[in-house]
Amino acid sequence: MALLTTAALLLCGCRAGAARAASPEQIAGRLSQPFETHIAARAENLELEGDLTRRGPGSFTFCITAPQTLAGLTVQAQDGGCSLSYGGMGTALEQGSLLRGSPPWLLCSALDALTRREQLTARAVKDTVLVEGRAAGQAFSLSLDRQGVPLRFKVPACGLELTFSEFRYTGQTTES
Repeated sequence: MALLTTAALLLCGCRAGAARAASPEQIAGRLSQPFETHIAARAENLELEGDLTRRGPGSFTFCITAPQTLAGLTVQAQDGGCSLSYGGMGTALEQGSLLRGSPPWLLCSALDALTRREQLTARAVKDTVLVEGRAAGQAFSLSLDRQGVPLRFKVPACGLELTFSEFRYTGQTTES
């Protein structure tokens, strides 16, 4: 009897916490920290994978790992500027460059919107938290697990979907 009671309490206890969504403030606090993650990106006729390091608002490095023909191509943004490099050669790009619509730029713009707590909604959806908002002129949705780890990022207007793996906070920031 004691075993059945314990099992019932454990089962009920697990589901009670699942329905409660973290607030946008809690999510923003977690995602404003520096992190590293592997990303699989899909958009219309594009599929690629890469490693993203976000050091702080507006500051990231994204290095493509697949497909092999693009492996090593690196996009970096910091202090309002961006650069593109490959095989030891690089170039600075203008602020209004095509990188403004790139997957890492859209993701980091959305994370910056979270940090600023701009017009966001957060709600529980099964065992995830769904955050919706606008960034860089685009509507987005970000799915996170209950601990605030990103799972999927979507920008419907451009058919972009990013899936995260190997996510970890680094604790190193570019801000003073």
